[in-house]
Amino acid sequence: FARSTIGVTSGKWYWENKLHAVSKGFIGICNGEILVYNSTPQVNAVYIYEGTPDFRSGDQILTTGVASISTDDIMNFALDMDNHAFYIGVNNTYMNSGDPESGSSRTGAISELFTTGRAIISDSGEVFANLLNTSTTGGINTTVNFGNPPYANSSDAADADGYGAFEFAPPSGYFALCTKNLAEYG
Repeated sequence: FARSTIGVTSGKWYWENKLHAVSKGFIGICNGEILVYNSTPQVNAVYIYEGTPDFRSGDQILTTGVASISTDDIMNFALDMDNHAFYIGVNNTYMNSGDPESGSSRTGAISELFTTGRAIISDSGEVFANLLNTSTTGGINTTVNFGNPPYANSSDAADADGYGAFEFAPPSGYFALCTKNLAEYG
């Protein structure tokens, strides 16, 4: 279990994950109530399960709108704290026909698929980017890019303020999840 060091309560945030292998693990967001020693941390989270893939939150498992993922894919994550929506994409195509720029309509937001999805984002304080491995026979094999990738991008796209080096341009109005953007947008 690992979560970002930065948690947010407002603003619109973007990050990417590069899949080095499709293995076992969860990639998504969690609220501040999740603790490292929690035996079922996905209860307070919205995830894509990497191996299947499917969307998961608590006991709910959904396959609606899920795209297949492969080694070397870039996963896109757009978290809209202002409208309480979360979007997951692969190679810049958002799953569930998601449109991170849709604002309050939350078109295709993964969080809208779950009975508690929006509550995870709106009612629990800070929300964090999160990785979770629940398997004893495999592990999650991905690298997170909050704007300073530890791998080479084929192109470097920044947010509207010029921060970050992403494979794909963040959606309009979304910013790199970094300290330089927190004072203005977080």
